[in-house]
Amino acid sequence: MASVGLHAAADCIKRSISDLTEIGVRSAACHIRNAQIELAKVADELTLAASREVPHIYTMPRAPMDWHQDFGNALWWDEDAAGSPPYSGNPYDDDFPFVMSHSGLWWTPLPPVNLWGKK
Repeated sequence: MASVGLHAAADCIKRSISDLTEIGVRSAACHIRNAQIELAKVADELTLAASREVPHIYTMPRAPMDWHQDFGNALWWDEDAAGSPPYSGNPYDDDFPFVMSHSGLWWTPLPPVNLWGKK
């Protein structure tokens, strides 16, 4: 779908260039405006498509040494406890159940609340 919009925008731009040389500036400006509208539609389509998928950044496991307090809470996974739910929090929590130097410990960032269009 996005490629159709990109082709429509490209056609509008081509017409604006030919109009600039043949007809005049007003007609070219009209085609440029149409291209802007088509590109805005494509951007909306791509944004919507991206919002339907969980970005890779939220699913890639990271080593404990990569965590920083600026990340805030995260999901902490212990590969030795396969099948157990992750701990949600951060190492500064009083009840943090892991040792940061544990080799089987991984974390993933929590996705923002509005990742799927919720406010």
